[in-house]
Amino acid sequence: MGAGAVDPDRPADRRVGRSGRLRVGHAHPATRAASDRIAETVDLAQYAQDDGPCLTTLRTGEPVAVPDVAGAVVWPRFRDAAWQNGVRASLSVPLFAGSGETIAALNLYARDAVGISSSVPSAS
Repeated sequence: MGAGAVDPDRPADRRVGRSGRLRVGHAHPATRAASDRIAETVDLAQYAQDDGPCLTTLRTGEPVAVPDVAGAVVWPRFRDAAWQNGVRASLSVPLFAGSGETIAALNLYARDAVGISSSVPSAS
């Protein structure tokens, strides 16, 4: 997502960024694509702690919602990096191979704390 493509006055465009991580065949998760520096920074904080919503999604194969980053006390590096970079909510969604194995996670970051469907487990 290019910076020029986001209109901050439109509610649908009040997102920060997105990233995707790949796990298969790699000893350590890595961001394969990020829409901006903020998404990559928040990803790197999770790698440094070896935990966070994305890594939890990779390990469990379940989506993880963080509707309010301030409440993410179980992941202090993620919380602090997200907050310092203007991220207020996140959603990590597993991506599967044909075999059903979780091979990656798609992370969506938002500037506003958001309501997330009750069908998605919440970490906050």
